[in-house]
Amino acid sequence: MLLQVAHPLVAAGVFDHSDVRRDLWRRLVHTLRALYLIAFGTKEEAERVAEVVQTVHTRVHGATRTQLGRFPPGTPYSASDPELMFWVHALLVQRRWRPTSGSSIRCRAKIGSATTKKWRWSPVCSGRPPA
Repeated sequence: MLLQVAHPLVAAGVFDHSDVRRDLWRRLVHTLRALYLIAFGTKEEAERVAEVVQTVHTRVHGATRTQLGRFPPGTPYSASDPELMFWVHALLVQRRWRPTSGSSIRCRAKIGSATTKKWRWSPVCSGRPPA
């Protein structure tokens, strides 16, 4: 999750529109629960949580107040921005299948094969129908 907020506009959305400053752990648990249901839940669970995520994300938009890397003050951001959604999704997928040691490669490959099918539901979060 830390890499997700490494993108300045994602970080702006998280910090401006969530309770992360007051309760980091609560925010983390809610995010992980949603990701878990999308990745491992039934199609119905994934669609239900995706609807909630979409609803919340429609309210997450604004403009940066300060210079954030290459983004000057006033740069608009939106949780519905396809580029920002791709950033977050790509990091989720990359972390899921990155082997950590030689002994875990086979295990992760098996998990990866099984969960690859589940990840087809993740586009639901961005408002696109599953493939």
